Amino acid sequence: MLIEFITQSIRNRRTVGAVLPSSRGLCRALAVTTLSERKGPLRILEVGAGTGPVTAELTQRMQPGDHLDAVELNGAFCQILTQRFPGLPIHPISILDYEAEPYDRIISGLPLANFPADMVEAIYDKIFSLMKPDGRFIMFHYLGIRETLRHFGTAGSRRNLSRILDMERRLRPVVAAEVRVPWNVPPAVVTVRFRPENTRKLLSG
Repeated sequence: MLIEFITQSIRNRRTVGAVLPSSRGLCRALAVTTLSERKGPLRILEVGAGTGPVTAELTQRMQPGDHLDAVELNGAFCQILTQRFPGLPIHPISILDYEAEPYDRIISGLPLANFPADMVEAIYDKIFSLMKPDGRFIMFHYLGIRETLRHFGTAGSRRNLSRILDMERRLRPVVAAEVRVPWNVPPAVVTVRFRPENTRKLLSG
């Protein structure tokens, strides 16, 4: 499983955002944050499930009545997920093409900083559209990686990252919480967001 993750990270650098899977501590923080502050059973969507480290934490901590769907575009990862989690609905599709009833929680492992800014805007818009009005969107990013790209990336990558960071600044009003995970390698920040009332207006400024 680790070898397959590393192989796919080399072959698909744009869509696999790390060389190693997320640490147990980061996965635990993501799962605990996702499943907290509940009022009843949760409909949960995991986007970019990879080989399933966060999925494992979620399935271990979910309560009776909770439902989990996983969206994963990488075919090799989908095979691993199917073997690890029999019966779990796994959708081998881009989140941009995914349609379903709204979710209480959406958790994402997508490496948004690797994507074109226009795609990032479309992904945010899609995810928020799949959330219930009182839903939560949980994601993470690695500390230091974006700063490195801003200083040492190509001119094109720096412009693209600047647009993504501008987008995230506009989303600050809907940030519900941030949790730092310093023991991950590299250290990470988990961000929880509400669903904006007008996603397109907020994203476009």
